[in-house]
Amino acid sequence: MFFESINKVPPRLRKLRGTALSMDQIEALLSRTEEISGGPSDFPNALAQARREFMESHESVNGAWVAVGGS
Repeated sequence: MFFESINKVPPRLRKLRGTALSMDQIEALLSRTEEISGGPSDFPNALAQARREFMESHESVNGAWVAVGGS
């Protein structure tokens, strides 16, 4: 677990394209970022890639991110 609560998550990680992420989604996004990151200096690029992947499998519906097609 990366953060104890949503209050500990930096504001820039709490939303994606203006839509709030759940704590589980934030944790999954950061786990994926960690998987593809080549190290601390690559974190920004890995985070951008993880966000792109997330947006390919989710859509913003009524102010929340929802998996597309049940994935």
